[in-house]
Amino acid sequence: MEEAEKRYEEAMAEDASGEDVQAFLKHFEEMEAEDIKEFAENNQEANLQNLTAPASEEDLQAWPDGAWGVAWWSNSLDNKQREAMQNHLPLIVGNVQGVPSDVSHEANINAHDHLRDSDEHAEYRDNIVDIERAVGEQDNAGDRYLLSLDVGTPGEDRQPLAEISVGDPDRAAEVTYNVPGMNSGTHSMDGEVDHAQTIYDNTGDQAVIAWMGYDPPTMDETISFDEGSVLLDNRADEGGYRLAYALDSRHESRASEHSDGDSDVDIKVLAHSYGTNMTAHALTRTEHDVHSVVFMGSSGIPRDVAEDASDLNVEVVNGQPRVFATEANADWLAGVGRGDLPWWLGGGDFDPYGAMDRIDPTHEDFGAYVFTSDIHDPLFGESEHPDLESVTDHSRDMAEEGEYGYLDDGTLSLDTITQILRGENQLVDYESVPGYSIENYE
Repeated sequence: MEEAEKRYEEAMAEDASGEDVQAFLKHFEEMEAEDIKEFAENNQEANLQNLTAPASEEDLQAWPDGAWGVAWWSNSLDNKQREAMQNHLPLIVGNVQGVPSDVSHEANINAHDHLRDSDEHAEYRDNIVDIERAVGEQDNAGDRYLLSLDVGTPGEDRQPLAEISVGDPDRAAEVTYNVPGMNSGTHSMDGEVDHAQTIYDNTGDQAVIAWMGYDPPTMDETISFDEGSVLLDNRADEGGYRLAYALDSRHESRASEHSDGDSDVDIKVLAHSYGTNMTAHALTRTEHDVHSVVFMGSSGIPRDVAEDASDLNVEVVNGQPRVFATEANADWLAGVGRGDLPWWLGGGDFDPYGAMDRIDPTHEDFGAYVFTSDIHDPLFGESEHPDLESVTDHSRDMAEEGEYGYLDDGTLSLDTITQILRGENQLVDYESVPGYSIENYE
């Protein structure tokens, strides 16, 4: 027991390494089931605080990845040890990459009991409740899995983070990570899962993960010029390590199931607003290429992160990476994130920190496949898309009648995104294509 508690203390330290985390988890292989129970009783904070997450390039190399987690859970622990871990240390089990989705789900649901019974996270109780409610709404197609539940490390003051999948990412041939931007959070996790559900319903057999695995900037922080401003890149930098870890671990856990080491899953990313900045950080840190990435209403990609689409770790087809981007004409807020004020706010450049250098991924210099989110009414005849609507705002969904966000049903945006995620790229009516003039692209 003394050795287990020593390993735990090292794994929870502010300067913990990936080796410390691995050593702590591996020590459970040497413990009897009753010892695991005793450890949990003596260290109740293990169900109230999370192990640290990777926060540097070095961490990404050292942290236990998806393949490590598969081997640890399936091969290194016996049935009694696994049962004891699930029952008595659910917050640990539920957040180890590579643990099966159904096991992570059950463990994280069990962890809610400990969190509800404690005042440790009273400030964020509503977030915790909303996470549980979002995963419990099973009226629609596709089972829901609570893949991760991160309430923070000791002394860390931020909202809880979570990942909820619609569909089983351990079995689906295609997995899409839906990444939100400014003002998003687990306080509205049901809305995040609604977006995932919309994509799932439109794409068929894909698993779609509502990835609320980072702490995005808020409008209040931006207005007050706080360190959490959307005009700064620090939240994107922090979240980028977390997303890179999640993407690579998903790939590695699936690849570990095959003797040749090849993954049988296409991993895709759909990112909105500040989430595009964070995703760009992640896709310059991953070891494995994702299948494709779609940017919606981007607040801009820092040039020192990615000058163009080829800097991102995305599969290349016909000499071009599968990077797609769109921005609605009515989406003025995306431009503000890149330092461009609309005319009715005075126009011109806006850079209060004096350090902004972000590129619009819909600009031809970035080299993405650009598609429109706007219906262009012809002077004569009928529109090419008479049954679809233009995006009218920066949001992903709009509650007002006659207003539409990027992921609202009935929009040209969602219709096109669905085609891309299905792999029906040839059906998309692009505004620009990298390496070609649009007139010559077929």
